Amino acid sequence: MTKHLGPIALVALLTLAACDSNDNSPVDLDPPVLTAPDNEAVMDTTETTLAWMHVQNAGFYYVELAPDSTFTTGLLSAQTPNNSIRTGTRSLGTYYWRVYAVDRNANLGPASEVRKFEFR
Repeated sequence: MTKHLGPIALVALLTLAACDSNDNSPVDLDPPVLTAPDNEAVMDTTETTLAWMHVQNAGFYYVELAPDSTFTTGLLSAQTPNNSIRTGTRSLGTYYWRVYAVDRNANLGPASEVRKFEFR
């Protein structure tokens, strides 16, 4: 996962991706349905796989992982064309995560639910 560059960097990235498309009209996207780990999961490890169900018309997914439920501090983010991603090794503690589907024109869909898990 990469360090979050902030909303302005995300908008710039999404704008650049949209320039490659001939049809920039938004596509309706559902919020991703998170499948693993379970909400409130407690794991005796320091890494896991975050997974969600495929969203129709998604070109890729934008994943956020943070130690606070507001995603304002220590935020890590990543893009993936897959419907799962490894967290990489993290410190022990509580983490929150959510996923956005992004269409082929780089339009961000609604966020998934926020889930919480703990590495101990």
